[in-house]
Amino acid sequence: MLSSQIHKRINFNFEGQKLIFDTSRILFSSAQVDEGTKELLNSLRKNKEINPKKILDLGCGYGVIGIFLKKLFPDSEVLCADRDSLAVELTKHNAKLNDAKIKAISSLDFQQIDEKLDFIACNFPAKLEANGLKSFISQSSNHLNKKGVLAIVVVKELSEDLEKIISEFNLEKEKIKISFKEKKSSYSIFHISFSQELEISEDSYSLEDNSIQLGKKVYSIKTTKALQEFDSLHFNTELILDFLQGLTFENVAIIDPGQGFSAIASTNRNSLEKLTLVSRDLLQLKISSDNLKLNKINNVEIINQDLYEGKSDLLIWSVHDENDTEIIEKIKVYRMNNRNILLAGRKVNLQRILKRLNIKIKQQSEKGKYLCVLI
Repeated sequence: MLSSQIHKRINFNFEGQKLIFDTSRILFSSAQVDEGTKELLNSLRKNKEINPKKILDLGCGYGVIGIFLKKLFPDSEVLCADRDSLAVELTKHNAKLNDAKIKAISSLDFQQIDEKLDFIACNFPAKLEANGLKSFISQSSNHLNKKGVLAIVVVKELSEDLEKIISEFNLEKEKIKISFKEKKSSYSIFHISFSQELEISEDSYSLEDNSIQLGKKVYSIKTTKALQEFDSLHFNTELILDFLQGLTFENVAIIDPGQGFSAIASTNRNSLEKLTLVSRDLLQLKISSDNLKLNKINNVEIINQDLYEGKSDLLIWSVHDENDTEIIEKIKVYRMNNRNILLAGRKVNLQRILKRLNIKIKQQSEKGKYLCVLI
């Protein structure tokens, strides 16, 4: 279903390279290549020491940095990695468009990276904040060769944090060396190398302790700012939680479980025998499954893909970013394999889609502009 996700083709003429990229509106910087990425790529011509053989583009999005680097260093091996399987598929697609022989994989941080590299490039996500940045720096040091370089671009607000992190690591001896630094109005670019592997800081996602009450039970939950619903529930989730209090099913599948609120709610009744979490986003799968384990809920199946093709008594889907065509195609697939579907989303959108599909609603509830339906 990749073709239904593509909404725009970008022409990217930069530093003598003429490239094209198909993008999806649900990925970062889908309208055009963002300025941070351009500044990072532009910095490479200013540092003549960089001539890598093994390259990693971590958090590759739709593949701009990795594909550009393959063109810039044609003899290099380029690995692109992203936590989002849609980003990985688009990177593979764009590599073919640009005749670039690279490898693209799904990986949360460095979890699937098992080799030493000469060069790591990253447009660091601002949502991960200083704790995530410190963890990323320490993990990078463990994946670079002795003369390897990390090229990182951060938003202006994180620039001071990055310099502070480097200073802290260098308190007793110089473990991190800055070979290039440039500050722009909105971004800062650093090229850094390491004299040794650093002790890894584990707090990549700035987890905060929270809880959720379902009936008389209170469940602990750890939330991250890197996902929605860090400190408050979306209307979709509130509607789903209310609905689940009156439903009993043995086999439940949840699409895009987020922080794990709906997953926990689906286990609140003792009849549940099987729970499946499905998402193209590895971070959602990690956080939600970790929160289930935190509450001693085990035997959960994890599926890292966009479209669920399994079977269930109840499939739960909180609809956010998808367009009508994509939602309709997915509902058609889901109705073949799932006895009941619980959908939550904007009222006007769901009503329009269900009317087009001529689907009868079994139950429904609404809150403001949002609607939850059992079909």
